[in-house]
Amino acid sequence: MLSIKDSMAYFKASFSKAPLLLTISLDVNQKIGIFTFTPYSEPARKSSNAHFEEVDISFTRPDLTLKGTLALPKSGIHETLIIIVAGSGPTDRNGNQNLAANNSLQMVSAGLAEKGFATVRYDKRGVGESQKAGISEKDLRFDDYAKDLASITRDLMGDKRFKRIVLLGHSEGALLAMIVARELKPAGLIILNGQAEPADVLLRRQLRKNLPDSTFQTANTILAGLKAGKITDNISNTTLSGVFRPNVQPYLISWIAYDPTQIIKQVSVPTLIVQGLTDLQTGEDQAKKLAEALPSCKLVLIDDMNHVLKKSSINTIENLQTYNNPDLRLNEKLLPPIISFIDRIKQQP
Repeated sequence: MLSIKDSMAYFKASFSKAPLLLTISLDVNQKIGIFTFTPYSEPARKSSNAHFEEVDISFTRPDLTLKGTLALPKSGIHETLIIIVAGSGPTDRNGNQNLAANNSLQMVSAGLAEKGFATVRYDKRGVGESQKAGISEKDLRFDDYAKDLASITRDLMGDKRFKRIVLLGHSEGALLAMIVARELKPAGLIILNGQAEPADVLLRRQLRKNLPDSTFQTANTILAGLKAGKITDNISNTTLSGVFRPNVQPYLISWIAYDPTQIIKQVSVPTLIVQGLTDLQTGEDQAKKLAEALPSCKLVLIDDMNHVLKKSSINTIENLQTYNNPDLRLNEKLLPPIISFIDRIKQQP
């Protein structure tokens, strides 16, 4: 057993392919009221050294509480705070998923904290220690994640310890950071391996690489329907039924509605775009499209950095092996341009 909270018992259930979180509760008659399996991720581990310490932080609204980690430099000077936003799916605050523990975002946080910058990273609703903040899959919308980040950003903008807030989004988190930066105008925006294409274009390109032609044509039809706001029921192809199950289609519709290049055009704060050139999920073309949409930005391309910010060649097997290597350090070329960018922001009045 992991824990008991609010009459709920939580267990880590180990299976051959992946562990799951088993949640059980009893009703007033001592009969099972809830018995569910959901994705399991290891609780976020705190780290500290001579330069910084980590403490728990919570962001509470009437309808949910999101859990996170605040890293504070021991220098006592915390003028600049970087909010780190994780990518798509059940990615936790450290950048990890089931069978993909790489600690990439934890390492970004530690690297920045060692240089004197406070950071916050948090578990999205339904993920990690924010598991209880989740809503049902069929009710989840991309807008929920954007509203959560906006709420967190407003809370931290009101924290008197910090003079300036910088948003740092990775992968899908980059789109969330763009949306909130457009609205709340933080001191700066950092995009790591972000997407420039709307989600339907991105999914179509990725599926084209991995599906036989007949299956892809079916997927293409489904995506066209989602673009038009239409749900496709009764998907017979087992491969596509996992990607486009009816419960997740409303979320995909809400995600497809956002065009990153149109959003970044409306961002008026200093912006840094960093892209790894051995990224198998996004790539140089995505970063350049974002940069073309915001000519005032700074674009940095890193030759041998992949999607999880580690050093890797473009070889698919070698590349994917880094996704589940929590001890492999960040690509050494990543943090210097980020630190330089934040230092320039600090010099602005």
